[in-house]
Amino acid sequence: KTDKVHSISDYLYKKSLRLGLSKDVFYRKITPAIDIKQFRVKDNQGNIGNKIRILTIGRLNWIKDYETAISAMKILKEKGIDFIERNKTKPFFLTLSFNAPHDPFQVPKKYYNRIQTETDSVRRVYSGMIEALDDAVGSVLKKLEQEGLTDNCLIFLISDNGGATYTRATDNAPLRGGKATHFDGGISVPFFVKYPNGVKARGTYSHPVSSLDIFSTIAAVSGAAMAADRAYDGVNLLPYLTNDSVLPHQDFFWRSGYSKAFRRGDWKLYVNEKNKITYLFNIAEDREEKDNLSA
Repeated sequence: KTDKVHSISDYLYKKSLRLGLSKDVFYRKITPAIDIKQFRVKDNQGNIGNKIRILTIGRLNWIKDYETAISAMKILKEKGIDFIERNKTKPFFLTLSFNAPHDPFQVPKKYYNRIQTETDSVRRVYSGMIEALDDAVGSVLKKLEQEGLTDNCLIFLISDNGGATYTRATDNAPLRGGKATHFDGGISVPFFVKYPNGVKARGTYSHPVSSLDIFSTIAAVSGAAMAADRAYDGVNLLPYLTNDSVLPHQDFFWRSGYSKAFRRGDWKLYVNEKNKITYLFNIAEDREEKDNLSA
């Protein structure tokens, strides 16, 4: 039995790395006091969308100008760039958990106007939020490049879940399902890794991996010693990214309440206990999960 939960920042802190954690806007300890307020946006400020949530963590407001739903993303971008500037001569660990795209769907007009081919207003706002996210990520990567840090920097970019199809703003075609489901549309997400000094550039890595692998990969690259009194579900991905003949994982497990799934190799079992439905798919032959082989 292990009583203490360790985060990757705990291990890196022991290695004397400078820590930048977006959840507490770059202080090491995260306060649990979170207050969420909602109010309608002033249309005369040039924003397209519905409601905005103001997140107050402890005594610190993430969103200071209250006039755009992507203010938190803008602040995180600026804080990230400032963190890099202050720590560019020392090893550091920075995580930026951008809040978009997510409800409430709202975006400044300059991003809304970039989307010229979408006629659905909800999808257009959502696409504009992705444009804003792309700009924010690009600004942080540009700062790394300007400081000559890119080659020796391990970068991950990942989504937390598949698109929320119930919002009508997105879909995950050709994958089935979306957020809050265990179909692959809900659990298969974009996952990018860039580490010029550690991994040669390649196209697509086709074997399944897990977001849990980020923990173990960072620990390995930084030389952080992980506690030996527990098992780790994630693996260091770097050896696998250069060797397609070995799988990083054979088994995967997911569970959320009455919904659970298990994958071994190309086979995936999905059980919905509430609706008493069982699915069995061969992912290699049926990526879209159309043919239920459980009968």
